[in-house]
Amino acid sequence: MNKDNSALPLVSIVITTYNSADFLHVAIESAIRQSYPRVEIIIIDDGSTDNTRGVIKMYHCVKYFYQKNQGISAARNTGIVKSSGEYLVFLDADDWLEDDALDLNATVLISKPALAFISGNYFFLRAGNKHAKAVTFEVTDHHYEKLLAGNYIGMHAAVMFRRWVFDEFRYDECLKSCEDYDLCLNIARKYPVYHHQKFIATYYFHQKGLSHNYPAMSSSVYTVIKKQETLLRNSGEVKAYRKGINQWKEYHCLNCYKMYLTKKPFAVLKNRVDLFIFLKYNPVLLLKLLKANIIRMFSADIIKKNFIH
Repeated sequence: MNKDNSALPLVSIVITTYNSADFLHVAIESAIRQSYPRVEIIIIDDGSTDNTRGVIKMYHCVKYFYQKNQGISAARNTGIVKSSGEYLVFLDADDWLEDDALDLNATVLISKPALAFISGNYFFLRAGNKHAKAVTFEVTDHHYEKLLAGNYIGMHAAVMFRRWVFDEFRYDECLKSCEDYDLCLNIARKYPVYHHQKFIATYYFHQKGLSHNYPAMSSSVYTVIKKQETLLRNSGEVKAYRKGINQWKEYHCLNCYKMYLTKKPFAVLKNRVDLFIFLKYNPVLLLKLLKANIIRMFSADIIKKNFIH
């Protein structure tokens, strides 16, 4: 006898894509493979000019919507409107879900009706590597404070939201990245949320991905955390906020260091903002960068004098 699943909540998987035709099929097929029985797959094409439409034509079980390019926040907000599930999951076109992802998260939401969203752990796979790294965080209480002190969620596809959340909150379309962190902070500040230790999805890191843009990502992290400053309610939240800002300073300096290693020697000296942050928060790393620039410059001169005629 077939089990009647009609009473289970419908889950909408919203896949947002922009010129990701090379990866999109992996995301779609991971959505199709879900063990959870009641799923709708929504694809929001944010103005792609590649073969995205051709890839989607191979899958008759998805609902496809095209819009002019407006950015990932606008695409996700469109997905909210176009979907009909009681629960929602947002999946980037270059990532994928574990086969039991929806089942794991939906089971918790069903059993804990007060929760606004549920999040789990994920795998991190860098392009060219064969093995993924397990990314785990153990968070059992004070979720807003923990999220403010450091983004323990990390991957948005590992989160499942209740639809009613979006009657009050949407993705901030002014943010170019970290819009997911911003949304989760705003929700966790007001409503109960939960984090478990199961693995939900895989985050695929590659050159074309938005998260590869260190300066933009770093700037957005700072903007998102600063937005919470006027909303803090107690000493615990103030402490978490300060920790989050301090972690951002370390994160920004390290990412700037990596970026400037690939640029012309001493390019950092022409950027007043980055130079100020280095001098104030991590002057030792700045000296290391300048030393690397000097070595690079002299090495290039030696090669030019001795081997290039």
